[in-house]
Amino acid sequence: MAEQSKNTANEIKELALNNLKATENSNTIIVEMIPELLKTAGLVQEISSASQEQKKGMEQISITMEQINQASQSNSAASEELAASSDGLKKQVSELKEFILNF
Repeated sequence: MAEQSKNTANEIKELALNNLKATENSNTIIVEMIPELLKTAGLVQEISSASQEQKKGMEQISITMEQINQASQSNSAASEELAASSDGLKKQVSELKEFILNF
C-alpha cells in the first residue's frame, strides 16, 4: 500500500508539473498575443473613424445633391417662364407687324 501511495503521489506530482507547464505556456501565449490584440484594437478604431468620415462625406453629398435638385427645379421653372414670355413677345411682334402693315 505504501508503494501504491508513492506511485499515486508521483502521478499527482507529474500531473501538477504538467498543469504548471501548461499554465506557463498559456501565460506566454497570452503575453505574446497582447501586442497583436492592441494592434487589432487600433485598427478597429481607425476603421471606425474612417467610417464616420465616410458617413459625413455621404451626408454632404446628399445635401449637395438636394441643392442641385432644387437648382434644377428652379431653372426648369425659370425656363418655363422664359418660354411663356417668349411666346408673349412673339405674339406682340406679330401684332406689331400687322399693325405696321395696316398703317
